Amino acid sequence: MFASVLFDESCLLCGRYDSFSGTYALCRRCFSEIIFTVPETPACRVCSRGLISENEICMRCRKEEFSFGSNVSLGNYDGNLKKAIGLYKFRDRRKLARFFALMIYRFLKKNGGTGNILAVPAPCSRKRMKEKGYNHMGLVCRILRRKYSVQVFDGLKRYSGKQLKLLNREGRKKELTGKIYIPA
Repeated sequence: MFASVLFDESCLLCGRYDSFSGTYALCRRCFSEIIFTVPETPACRVCSRGLISENEICMRCRKEEFSFGSNVSLGNYDGNLKKAIGLYKFRDRRKLARFFALMIYRFLKKNGGTGNILAVPAPCSRKRMKEKGYNHMGLVCRILRRKYSVQVFDGLKRYSGKQLKLLNREGRKKELTGKIYIPA
């Protein structure tokens, strides 16, 4: 208990301390309550939502075009995972970057390794970078590179625009069209 008060290493979700929370900002109990996506479960290859009777792509995603072949969600966006994402993105709890890097690494290791993976963090606008001082996914990718030897390309930039969290799916898609680029 003394260590958690002195070094602020208690779990960001429940306040308990264990050696896991000292490193990853979540205790083992809160971590174990996160429901990780099982890749074998039939899921849309675009949005990762569970499929009912569709084949590979859900009805919503069939109506659109995407510039990528597939997407995999690592966990269900609810409960402790949703809380941890909120703390990381909107409450500046940077220590959670280690937790997210560990989640991604474990997933990659379980599903074929990291040898043929290139992590590309989504870029923040210059305005957002100035406000926050860092790109939250860039930080996760730096940990993946340094600790787990995952290849990272951190060369994408984004023109300023509206905050995506304020927009719905269609608004986000429209807002990002033509906004992400590789500088010359």
